[in-house]
Amino acid sequence: MSENITLNPLIPAPLGSDLPAQAGLEGSDLAGGDSSTGDVAESQVGTPKVGGVSPLVVPHKKFPILLLFLIPILIIVAVIAIYVLLQVRTMYQQTVAVASPAPSPTPIASADPIADWQTYNNPSALFSFKYPLDLKITIDCIEKKTCNESFINIGDINIQQFKTNSSCENINNSSFSDPVEKSNIKLDNQESLLISSDNFQVEGNEPANFRIICVTLGAKSIKIQYSAPINSIELGRFNQILSTFKFTDQ
Repeated sequence: MSENITLNPLIPAPLGSDLPAQAGLEGSDLAGGDSSTGDVAESQVGTPKVGGVSPLVVPHKKFPILLLFLIPILIIVAVIAIYVLLQVRTMYQQTVAVASPAPSPTPIASADPIADWQTYNNPSALFSFKYPLDLKITIDCIEKKTCNESFINIGDINIQQFKTNSSCENINNSSFSDPVEKSNIKLDNQESLLISSDNFQVEGNEPANFRIICVTLGAKSIKIQYSAPINSIELGRFNQILSTFKFTDQ
């Protein structure tokens, strides 16, 4: 059994020992290494050992440069795609709204304000008109038998019937205490004279809305007169009554 001897360079080797030769051999092996194990020797020399074990060396991985260009491009593409989708959605909603318009509300027929009014027919068959239920008519006949010339009073309205056709001309040529406007209108398609004032002043009375309408019907004529305080609601009812006038002896 051979004895292992550790060579110490400070202690001379025993005479006749072949340790120097072995030491030289081992030294040559460590220095030059075997041709077949040269790579291992170089790796052992170049890599320090810790506790007799070589540490595991992990190669450093570089971040792919291509991704630095791809990420911004992908973000831009995503933003463009979202914008296009929103635009398409908006256009679709607008198209649907135009194709399907909201139904228009059904108009509600307004009630006829004169539907329940009474109708007055002139005894001489010259005209007829409607009037509200709360107004009463009084008739004063100058000629009691025929009543061709009469005064019809209904609220603030006075209707006078004449046997001559010159009455409207006389009224047109007459003078009034206050300035008035004169014009021609049509009442139930009949040419009529209109004398009007919205600030007619009569001595001792407050200013009033004043109207005179005179119509010539053949040999006869009819004067319709209205007078009431300014801003009275009766002016509106007077205009409604006028709109119902029908001349029956033309």
